[in-house]
Amino acid sequence: MTATIRKHRWDSWRGYLNGVKVAEFGNTPQQTAEESAKKWLEGQQRKATPQPRSSEAVVEIDCSGVAKYGYMTHPVFVKFYWDIQKDFSDHEFGRRVCVHEAAHALLMEADCIQNVRFLGPAIWFNQESKQFEGRGAMVLGDDMPPGTEITADLILNVSTHAAAGGVWLADVEGVVDAQGEERDYNDFLIRCGTTPPHLRTESPEQLWKRAKAAALKRLTEPRMKEKVPVRAEQYLAQLYGR
Repeated sequence: MTATIRKHRWDSWRGYLNGVKVAEFGNTPQQTAEESAKKWLEGQQRKATPQPRSSEAVVEIDCSGVAKYGYMTHPVFVKFYWDIQKDFSDHEFGRRVCVHEAAHALLMEADCIQNVRFLGPAIWFNQESKQFEGRGAMVLGDDMPPGTEITADLILNVSTHAAAGGVWLADVEGVVDAQGEERDYNDFLIRCGTTPPHLRTESPEQLWKRAKAAALKRLTEPRMKEKVPVRAEQYLAQLYGR
């Protein structure tokens, strides 16, 4: 059931399940009607969170971007949730995800991107497309400082970071990860669209090819090559709560 709340009048709020009024809240000495309604909604959303079925729930999935819209029991979301759990029940799949992200992260840190952190699986509801979207995992760093000059070298470095995960799996481990590389390439194309016109001296395909070559060279340097599996193990422990 989908839980929602609505203001009825200045001193009254109502709670609904699937559009049917099931609760009404007024002001009390302890809290306002709005506070009571929000507390009730939070309780309904907690009850609606998909519960682990025996040992199937193997990773924590951030569903806050679904819960805030009241869609935690939507059948499309529930299927999406358990599909992700099924993927990560294969620990080799989880290892590949973590190795992929470790390669991204280490090149980002080598190029002085600050506060690079690992974020696990998430599902959210896109209000514009009215679709549920998700990710397996990602690494995120702080934004570049204001006033950072955009140069050709910087563009190549950022592109190299994007290519790193797929390059490690394909060229170092010999693993085909078409879905992961497609996602990285699509993100890269979005960044290409923001490149200043005077720096667009080659096609995105040419830049991507150069970025992959640069990533392979950097990732296979002995010290860097040793670091990727170590960082992947750290991410694995975070992913599976070890």
